[in-house]
Amino acid sequence: RKLFFGEVHLSNRELINISAMSFAYDETWILKDFYFNMDSAERVWLSAANGCGKTTLMRLIYGELIPQKGDISYAPRLRIAYYRQDLSLLDSKQTVLDYLQDSGSETTHIHNMMGCIGLKDDLAYVEMGSLSWGEKAKVQILGILLGDFNVLLLDEPTNHLDMRSRDLLASALEKFNGAVIFVSHDRSFIRRIATRELKLEMYLE
Repeated sequence: RKLFFGEVHLSNRELINISAMSFAYDETWILKDFYFNMDSAERVWLSAANGCGKTTLMRLIYGELIPQKGDISYAPRLRIAYYRQDLSLLDSKQTVLDYLQDSGSETTHIHNMMGCIGLKDDLAYVEMGSLSWGEKAKVQILGILLGDFNVLLLDEPTNHLDMRSRDLLASALEKFNGAVIFVSHDRSFIRRIATRELKLEMYLE
């Protein structure tokens, strides 16, 4: 059994354009006069040393953070999903099934996909707070797989996954016809997924 993303449609070639963007926490600049554009079906690997702004850039693209300067523009009808490495999008009091049903998927399909990624059937009725880190990671991945997203922001998606689950995710992403921006230190995963590298440098005053 395999994981798979649904077919998505991207009508515009340029999906995201970042122009002259600058962002700081307090007085510390993380990104300064930053430019980036992404075309449809690209899979961009964000590489950088820790503290150079990889997660910050994802949060800016997702719209959680607002740049102090510059602009981020999007093609029409983009639907962006964000996989957080800290798994903080998961409500500890919500059951797995309730969370996954937010995608609009039928219960039978949800159970099938849970089986594909190695989640036991009875976990569907367990609250998220009772799950292990690996189980939470799989649930968050399934939430994205089941949703109708055409741009994926994936921040260390393989960190808590076993080897089989990493391979299943990589295979699904290889066949995904949308766009992906991801952070990873898993060299095998990077080689399989990335079509382009975007390297961030530490901003120095």
